[in-house]
Amino acid sequence: MSPEEIREYAGKLDKMVQEAVNFQQKILTDTDDIAELYLALERIKKAPDPDVSSKWTAFWRTWGKSAIVPLKQFVDAENNKQNEQNKRNEQKLENQQKMAKGLEWKKEQDAAKKKERERLAQKHKQEKAALAKAHRRHFSNPDVLKSINEKLKSVVNEKPNEKPTLCTAVVVVEGTEPTMAFGTSSVGNHSPFQAFYRDKDGIIRCTKAAEVHAKVLEPLRATLAGIQKVEDWEVYVCAEVDAAVQLLLRGKRLEQIKTYATDFDLNYKERCAHCTQWATEF
Repeated sequence: MSPEEIREYAGKLDKMVQEAVNFQQKILTDTDDIAELYLALERIKKAPDPDVSSKWTAFWRTWGKSAIVPLKQFVDAENNKQNEQNKRNEQKLENQQKMAKGLEWKKEQDAAKKKERERLAQKHKQEKAALAKAHRRHFSNPDVLKSINEKLKSVVNEKPNEKPTLCTAVVVVEGTEPTMAFGTSSVGNHSPFQAFYRDKDGIIRCTKAAEVHAKVLEPLRATLAGIQKVEDWEVYVCAEVDAAVQLLLRGKRLEQIKTYATDFDLNYKERCAHCTQWATEF
């Protein structure tokens, strides 16, 4: 090496020794050894060009294997440890930042969901009020009550102790009055408008009277065909079906329809196991 290269390398060794001291290296036995090592490096760095090479050779013979090589191994290992620790710290900080960001995102999402629930609750409250108003208005009509009584007399009830169902179906359009339909349950062959029947192969089809409306009624027919028959009566005889048919014929969509069932005394009545499979309860 040239004198300049030797001096440069000696300077690097000087810094490495300082790093070892900072790491509390115990390879050198005492402070006198460390001081002597520093002085030897200083003598190399300050030596005139003709003497640099010989001083470097002597230095390496004295300190190379006994101190410099072990010191370099130690410093490299400590630096690697420190680098790994720094990486772990950075990763930890990044994870903490991600967690904080995730918690903030979740907080925002929860707030948005809460706001949406409140909005839907308010909308539902308005819908119920509109339905109640329409319900009262409809059933305060003497002609309606007379019609209901006539239906009661004409219905052959297969379960004498159970009153047939009257179903209110409503399509709520924001900002407008709900579109209402009032259906009745079919018992036997009784129905204001029998839209469906089950053929000998077990397939639900439109009746002859409803064939002209088959395209409009198809969503409801397909829905009824897909539900599991678990009650003693057919899936298409409920008041919910009758009300839904009326609304479909009036241009409404099946997914818009909500239902509310009562008996003929206008007391709330739970839906049967058929209607729970397809009808959205109001």
